[in-house]
This record gives sequence, C-alpha cells and structure tokens, in this order.
Amino acid sequence: MGSDSIPPPDTCGRFAGVIHGTPPDWPWAVPSYLALNVWSSPGTFPSGVRATPDGNLSQNFVIRNDLERWELLVRWKGALAVVEESEALPASVQDVRAAAMFRDLPIRFLARNGVIVQRNVGVQVQDDWPTTFDMVRERDVGVFCAFVFERAKAGGLREEADAFRSLLPGTMPGIEMAVMYDKALEFAAHNIAGRLDARHQGELDRVRKMVRSWAGK
Repeated sequence: MGSDSIPPPDTCGRFAGVIHGTPPDWPWAVPSYLALNVWSSPGTFPSGVRATPDGNLSQNFVIRNDLERWELLVRWKGALAVVEESEALPASVQDVRAAAMFRDLPIRFLARNGVIVQRNVGVQVQDDWPTTFDMVRERDVGVFCAFVFERAKAGGLREEADAFRSLLPGTMPGIEMAVMYDKALEFAAHNIAGRLDARHQGELDRVRKMVRSWAGK
C-alpha cells in the first residue's frame, strides 16, 4: 500500500487486513489519522420501550437498512490499525458526525465503504513523532503529552512517566482542560525534561507557555 492510499475493503465495506484495536505499544494520541471510513451496517435498532403484562419494560427493535458505522484508521511506524469504531446509528446521524470529525480532526481521507470520497489536502499523514509539534488544535497538546510520556519511558523514567500520565485523566471542558495540561507539563518540566534533547526541551517550554496563556496565567 502506498503512502497516499488506504487498504482495500472487505465485503462489508470495512478496512480489510488491518488490526482492529490500538496495539498496546502505540501511543494514546498520534499526530494524524490516515482515514475515516463510514460503512453500511444494516441490522436491528431500538425502536422504543413497551410495558409487559407483568409490569416490566421491554425494548422493541426493528430491522433498519440505513444504519452505518465509522472506523478511524491510523498508520504508525509503517503499521496500520483501526483505533476507534462507532456503534451502528442511522445514516442521518453518522453522516453529520463523520463530516464534523473530518472537519475538526487531522484526517487525510474520508471514505465510504472503503472507497475514498474526499481528501484533506491540508493534512499530511505522519506515522512517527514530528520534528516540530504544530499547535493548531487543543488535541495537539495531548499529542505532545503522549510524546513526552513515550520519551520518559524510553529514558528509563517509568515512575515519572506514569505519574505524568496520571495527571491527564481525560477530556474536560474549556479552562479546566488548560489547567490540567498546565499541571502535567509543569511536572514534566521538573521531572522529565532532562531526558529530552535540546530541541524538544524548547518545544516543552513553548507548549507550556501557550497552555498557561489558555489557562489565564
């Protein structure tokens, strides 16, 4: 498979011949995604709840042919994996979600049933850590944090890496997210920066200043 292509689909329209699920040795966040694929997945779908004669509630289901799922494909260090998959929902819902993801995330290709329908010319797929980290989206800070975590582990700072990761529990709204990143990066500056090369120490300082400005500091 070339660097600007995607794997072929199986008979259902899913990517074939790739791992489904993030490999355990991959980072929790990557700089870019290769493709978002929306595929048809007809099947049963909840249609409501009814009361049974004994007073309990029973879920009703119907067969729907307009259900779709999506899968997010990553290429990392030459390997491919589907790192996230959705549940089956009506096409009217999934199409809106897919359009928003393709607009808001660094995804190279949008595909339908394994066939490319749109290319994001502004995204170049990176399958390793970049030399310089662009801070365009809030998620880019998370990608940089994943890089710092990996470098800490590689440098023998396992306890420090785990402590750093524990300061990043998940997504929070607005200012709380900036405060969380600020605390984590401050910890990294004091406990991990020494294992980074000079260039990435400078990156750490730059990202810290940016995050502190988000947090109003």
